[in-house]
Amino acid sequence: MSSSCLLVGARFRACSFEGAPPDEGTLPESTGGCLVDADCVPTDMCVALACVGGECVESGLPIDGDGDGYAPFPCGEDCDDRNAGIFPGATELCDGVDQDCDGRIDEGAPGIHSMAIERALASAVIVGMERAYAIVGHDADGALVAMLVGPDRAEGPALMLEPAPAPGDPRRPFGADRDAGELTVVSAGAPGEPPVVHRLMQSGDSLVSIEREPLAAEADVARLDVALIGGQRWIVFDTASGARVLLRETGERILLARGSLPPRLATDGRHVAVTEGDDAVRFFLGSGVEVGMRRLPGPLAARGLASGDGFVYAVYRDAFDHAMTRLTPVSSTSPTTAPFGGREDDVEIFAALPRVLVARRRGDDVRAWLLDATLTRYEAAFTPAEIVARGTLPPTSLSVTTSGAGLTAMLGTQIDASPGFLALLECGR
Repeated sequence: MSSSCLLVGARFRACSFEGAPPDEGTLPESTGGCLVDADCVPTDMCVALACVGGECVESGLPIDGDGDGYAPFPCGEDCDDRNAGIFPGATELCDGVDQDCDGRIDEGAPGIHSMAIERALASAVIVGMERAYAIVGHDADGALVAMLVGPDRAEGPALMLEPAPAPGDPRRPFGADRDAGELTVVSAGAPGEPPVVHRLMQSGDSLVSIEREPLAAEADVARLDVALIGGQRWIVFDTASGARVLLRETGERILLARGSLPPRLATDGRHVAVTEGDDAVRFFLGSGVEVGMRRLPGPLAARGLASGDGFVYAVYRDAFDHAMTRLTPVSSTSPTTAPFGGREDDVEIFAALPRVLVARRRGDDVRAWLLDATLTRYEAAFTPAEIVARGTLPPTSLSVTTSGAGLTAMLGTQIDASPGFLALLECGR
């Protein structure tokens, strides 16, 4: 049999055959020839074929829903075939999502992402949980509430810890810390009543209360801080009568000199450090035995103490500006001037292990710097435009934490219940 065909451009015109033509819709199997893509039937479900020049050739992926060039399982390793920005080898972003499909989230992805907190909380603090952030503060009515914010910045429901105070009563001070996945919140309690300890746990995207108990302490607590250190709860508080008390889990009480600033707790991993007066830091073992005291050349900043590894960090006001140093029970390092500012600024230091974060505020201007553990090298600097989410006011109080997922976050809130912001400052370690 012989045949001849006339092709004009790429369009089939006519063929003439000597003898019987082949059956309509079939092709000689021996040649592998084709007329259209539908003639090419793959034997491998993960290989697509196309008809090119009369031959069936491989033409890419049969399944690629988002068009990023990667197929999902079982034909590939694209872990989200609905998002073109997620595929093996993609660049990680600081957003709580596994962009490169390696099973890890945000590893090595520096960046900053600010968001407004939908639920207005006043003077709130942030505590890093294992896979989320716990935020504790007062709502618009003055009630003490706690809620979770996930690494994807999704807010969970609020858990009311204490109702709003009576009209005219001040909001009661509180402190919060986490240990072994459990969040402890200590509130000063209602007037005439002792402080209250709330123990909370994470359940999905919510916090649930597992215990509420009164604390055996004075009923006139004015300011307080709480820390869970070495499996033991430590609480320091100022009383309205003018005393400062360090209270251990065992109930042992240690009297300190009260200062003009709120009390602070920190740890170097072995000792408990607590501020005394305006310019001193005292160190205690877990047994309650005091092992040393360091007096600084100037008054501590309002939030001038942060935990470290083998030492604690301190910020104090010197003759010219603010100085940062590392303290142990018996020594201190040479001071380093805090980044870019003046003596009139409010300077705060926070643990963001394995780094520290220093923030400066002057009026409506707030800036932050992420430093290495030695306080000598700035690894990142954050401007007000980066830190404060659009539409929110500059904060009157800051709180910084690091979650178990390695995300460092700054929470900014107001004295009143205006919306605050949450800024994810740095991802990955």
